[in-house]
Amino acid sequence: MKKLLKLIPVVFCCFVAFFFAGCEYNSGNMDIYAAGYSINNLNIEIPGYWQNNSWNSLTPLNQMKSSAVSSFVVTDNDVYAAGYCVNTSDIEVPGYWKNGTWLSLPPLDSTKNSAVSAFVVSDTDVYAAGFSINSSGVYIPGYWKNGTWISLPSLNSAKNSWVSSIVVSGSDIYTAGYSINSSDIVAPGYWKNGTWISLPPIDSTKNSAVSAFVVSDTDVYAAGFSINSAGVYIPGYWKNGIWHTLTPLDSTKNSRVSSLAISDNDVYAAGYSTDNSDIEVPGYWKNGTWHTLAPLDSTKNSRVSSLAISDNDVYAAGYSTDNSDIEVPGYWKNGTWHTLAPLDSTKNSRVSSLLVISE
Repeated sequence: MKKLLKLIPVVFCCFVAFFFAGCEYNSGNMDIYAAGYSINNLNIEIPGYWQNNSWNSLTPLNQMKSSAVSSFVVTDNDVYAAGYCVNTSDIEVPGYWKNGTWLSLPPLDSTKNSAVSAFVVSDTDVYAAGFSINSSGVYIPGYWKNGTWISLPSLNSAKNSWVSSIVVSGSDIYTAGYSINSSDIVAPGYWKNGTWISLPPIDSTKNSAVSAFVVSDTDVYAAGFSINSAGVYIPGYWKNGIWHTLTPLDSTKNSRVSSLAISDNDVYAAGYSTDNSDIEVPGYWKNGTWHTLAPLDSTKNSRVSSLAISDNDVYAAGYSTDNSDIEVPGYWKNGTWHTLAPLDSTKNSRVSSLLVISE
């Protein structure tokens, strides 16, 4: 039985023995999956994933429209990639690919956009969480369980809400993200079995949101950002409802957490921190200490979107902008960058979800 190391969300790659295209190759006892999109020579975002540096395109509803993978799961012998496809009417259709076959999920209104941002398989049940826009144009938070949509209550039914993460722990279903309140403030929090639980922001008059969520034993972690009174995005996480600020490179610049992992009581939070030159620097905090990951070009923006811990190795995936202003897909393993081969090296590609699976 393979042991699966889950990253959020929405999270991919490693190798051994020899080098190819700037990456080590897999020795056979570990698989690294990195999912997202790669833009082809027609400037279309093609959904797919890299498995040990080998790209696998996923067939969209319309090959002339952009689609993307936001969350990725491998369980037993099945490969799931969830996100959205744009159809011939330019509508974002929610769904997922199972072993390469697209399965659409029913939206609230087929003339409006919907998308899956997080995905999990628990026993024989398939959960896909995100949003679906209703006939009034409001983003409704919720999830599909085995293809059936379940709406989650918003703070204000006339305002947008979004689910960014889903966790199934025993009989409990957690979905996290944000809900806009009656004061038009983006409020952070999560739903436990359909009940909204607010998380205290740094400043209740400013926006905050949860982008990553983990349940570890009896502890509940929710990470993201909270805007302070100066209007700066402050990175951090809530543990059992208590906010923990993570020290950025420059306290006057925006920083965010996009992925979270708990390993042997260590808390890893990955994303980016903007430096005093206004450059988004990729990296992660381990127990509150920042670790910069070397980008392809230190004068360009780079970000971590997904994080995985395998044994004592730290994997962080996303993109790094090169000196030609191309967003290059890849991952850092213990601080060393590994490029993933895109469909077209002159076009942007990104990794949104990473999995490391060991035998």
